[in-house]
Amino acid sequence: MIGMLAYLSAAMPGQCYAAARNIDPGMPLASRDVVSVPCRQEERPAAMLAYDGHAGVAVTRILIPVGTYLGEVTAIGDDVVANGDTVTLRSSVGAVTIERPVSALQHGRSGDRIFVQDADGAIFAAQFVVEAP
Repeated sequence: MIGMLAYLSAAMPGQCYAAARNIDPGMPLASRDVVSVPCRQEERPAAMLAYDGHAGVAVTRILIPVGTYLGEVTAIGDDVVANGDTVTLRSSVGAVTIERPVSALQHGRSGDRIFVQDADGAIFAAQFVVEAP
């Protein structure tokens, strides 16, 4: 079995958020990208986020600078990987398991097959699986 592990905290529905870091366009919004803030009357620009039905998460449409108020966002992924994320590739055959860091080359959700790249530059597909810590 080949899989990857990622550990992200879950977002709370009905909670308001701000960007915890700069988030590039086209990236799925993950729990690590946001911080909880008090809700306010300010509205976020409509074109800032879009909903990705396949991944089931909000995806950024524009560059979102750190500190930008996002308002209430319920479609924050706790089981997504973004392009460029470092995750652990686990390869198992029988009783032998080898783990090594790889970089995701595309975003995906738990259960998806995604392309990853190892430190030697080899590119291959692996199933992305989220396991509880």
